[in-house]
Amino acid sequence: MLGAGAQTIVSLSGAGPQSILGASVVGLLFFSLARRLGTPNWLWRIGLVLPWGFFVNLDWLNVFVAQHSRQLTGSTAEVPTVVLTLLALSFWPSIRILAQTLGRQGDRSSPMLLGLGILLSTLMASPGFGLAFGAIGLAYGHATLSGQRAHRAHRAHRALGAKHRVFHTAQLTASALAGGIWLSAGWVGLRTVFDPTLGGAIAVVTGLTLGRTLKATPLPFIWVGIVGVYLWSTPHLLGEAAPQIAALGMNQSLGIDGRLWLALPLFFLGLIASPLTFLGPRDSVLPPIGLAAGLWFGPSVASTDHILWVASGALGLVVLFAKPLGQRAIAGGVCLFVVGAQGWLPAPEKILNRTSVWSKASSPSALASWSAPPARLAAKQHGLTPSGSFVTWTGTQTTTDLGMSLDGALGSSFGDKAQSEELAGHLGALLSPKSEAQILIGDWMGNALRGIAAHPPGLTHVAVSSVYALRSIANMDPVRQRLWLQPGHPLYGEFSASLTRRTPSVGSIIEINHSPWTSGANWGLDDGHISAIKAHLSPDGVYVLCVHMRWWADGALSQIAGALTTQFQSVTTWLPPEGVDSIIFVASDKAATYKALASGFDHARAALLSLGFQSPEMLAGAAILGQNSTRVLGALDHPPLRPDRLSAGLFDRPTLHLSHAPELMKDQVDPWNGTAPPGVAEVRSAKATLLTMLSSATQGHLEGAFEAARALSNAHGATGKQALARVIEPHIRNARTALRHARSADPNSSKWDDAIRFATTARMLSPKSHTPLTLLGDIALARGFLPMALEHYKQALKIKPNHVPALEGLARCARLGDEPKKVGQALRDATHHAPRDWRTWHNLAVFHLENDDNTAAMTAIESALG
Repeated sequence: MLGAGAQTIVSLSGAGPQSILGASVVGLLFFSLARRLGTPNWLWRIGLVLPWGFFVNLDWLNVFVAQHSRQLTGSTAEVPTVVLTLLALSFWPSIRILAQTLGRQGDRSSPMLLGLGILLSTLMASPGFGLAFGAIGLAYGHATLSGQRAHRAHRAHRALGAKHRVFHTAQLTASALAGGIWLSAGWVGLRTVFDPTLGGAIAVVTGLTLGRTLKATPLPFIWVGIVGVYLWSTPHLLGEAAPQIAALGMNQSLGIDGRLWLALPLFFLGLIASPLTFLGPRDSVLPPIGLAAGLWFGPSVASTDHILWVASGALGLVVLFAKPLGQRAIAGGVCLFVVGAQGWLPAPEKILNRTSVWSKASSPSALASWSAPPARLAAKQHGLTPSGSFVTWTGTQTTTDLGMSLDGALGSSFGDKAQSEELAGHLGALLSPKSEAQILIGDWMGNALRGIAAHPPGLTHVAVSSVYALRSIANMDPVRQRLWLQPGHPLYGEFSASLTRRTPSVGSIIEINHSPWTSGANWGLDDGHISAIKAHLSPDGVYVLCVHMRWWADGALSQIAGALTTQFQSVTTWLPPEGVDSIIFVASDKAATYKALASGFDHARAALLSLGFQSPEMLAGAAILGQNSTRVLGALDHPPLRPDRLSAGLFDRPTLHLSHAPELMKDQVDPWNGTAPPGVAEVRSAKATLLTMLSSATQGHLEGAFEAARALSNAHGATGKQALARVIEPHIRNARTALRHARSADPNSSKWDDAIRFATTARMLSPKSHTPLTLLGDIALARGFLPMALEHYKQALKIKPNHVPALEGLARCARLGDEPKKVGQALRDATHHAPRDWRTWHNLAVFHLENDDNTAAMTAIESALG
């Protein structure tokens, strides 16, 4: 029953430190109270059904509390607090059972069975199953324990003298307090690196309950010091240990689920700290309270700066007050060692605790540099907050790119993912009922808000996962700061589910989902999630879901489509502006019409044009699967969605989730039911060819991929060429990067081969594109192969005679061949084809200066300044 309660709490307020530690503290306080108070028989009967009723009516209860929040102090944080307290009250009989069984000194199986029960509850498809099994166990437990007398531990505790009894209680309380500090501090320090989900917290509980079956250490203060030293040394070893542990998970030959390896450090944390969490006899109330206080204050008291000194202080107490000389000698030696170690070990790099090793688990090369900053970015600010860890990233001196990592997952202001999020904002503004408020969740970087703000103003409630990270980004980007400060965009510093559940019905909910699981910042997808969304939409409301598919396992697209089509009458699937790593769903009980999409296009034409949508037809063509095709996709066999653990897709290579889309698109030719013009079908046909090409490439059918690429170039006009240009753009970018590195390396560097390979691949995919040919010419020229470079430049100019980089390449070839007339002709051709480009005039001026023609050089320079 406790495991089911944990799942419910996480679905409401996330898996961040504040929600999980807060729930643990409330549970321990009720546990302490249950040790003193009895339970009437009528409450046992209510306890069999009350938790189940609470779970079923969770949404109703949240709305009820939100409607009466004025009677509270107005803080949004009190809503989950009230719900959590009511949940604990409904679980009172279960807590009473625990208070009786865990106080039995002779029965060491009880903690292990508790951990096993919590673990099993997370393996069930729904918290409801855990509650049902728990009710059966509760009835049996009450019948077993109702007439039992005081246990041996209780009698032994009472048999002690008053002075010794106080000392014994104080020792247990201090030990539990230290255990709570170490548990919470270690978990918060390791969770982002290895597992930020509820599964990570369950791993700690599993190790804790298993360790509790062992005999409690007779030297609690020495054990406090030993565990403290272990936690202090962990950050120093993290840089080397984390990749090794993740590499074990990547090793498929071991036959062990890789996620178990990632849970190992968290499990060991609970195991090593378990001797400190003995809660004493069944009527002792102070040790549970001490453990609760340690859990709550641990992350702030025992940060990486202070753990060493708290541990040394505990060891110092043993030196002062321990009676056996052996204890004093051991404690003194350990204390001297750790104080000495502080002098020669450098301070740990705190940003490692904010960096996820799991995000690099599918590539050995990426894993080797797991703590390196993302490409094009450098760390700006980082920290630990009640909702989890964050890192904000800024671009180098030559870029204005921004990024934000929340609980290890990265969001950015550039690239395919950012454009997908912005398109989701546009679709929410275009397809939702007018003059109704909307909710925006998961939009860490403000990309979706940019899309919304391009349309006529309305009221958009924005859930802010991390206030500190948002402030950091706002200080670096005035545009986003202005968006977040607009009166029509109220910000709420709370978890996405909390804001959604306490808000009355709205016209649309726009969600950016960053990963399959629930963390402190991300609301993972499952049937309960979709149901909660549907309950807070108006009858004709629209749900726009942008899913970044990187960490979803194969078949996940069917899982999501099935969950959506179960709740909504009309669900369509959309492709992002670039790439296929993100997928957008638009769900409603009322089918969207092309007229609604086209009528609002002009309001945001400039913003949509920057995403590559030149007309309403091109935008409507992004809807690749209509409601019938999406329903067929959702009907495919797939496992249920599980947001309470890491995905098995972490250790897989990136998956093309839309491999079935071309066949499904043939089954439903027109997702707009005859309301769209013919141009939409042409765009969809080009996208189907694009998906066919990608599917052939991922399956190793290169001939099929090149055939589809030729079809894109020849049969689909401007739309196909635009799509193909986006396909080859990453190859062009990689080739230029490799060429830049190769120029600074030796002639035999492998970077030359990399540059040629990337450029050749782009050339094979798009034989009618001039850009790969120009790039091949640049590579040949850099290697000193003038005839080859000249041939590539001439072929590029046959395709596009006014391609300035190719004309400049001809000029460089002529200059190296000591042919000044050809150099001048090529540079003049460049100014003729690109008269508004100052660089062409500048190059011509340099040429005239080198030939001592100062008058012509001055004329060219004046043209450049103009």
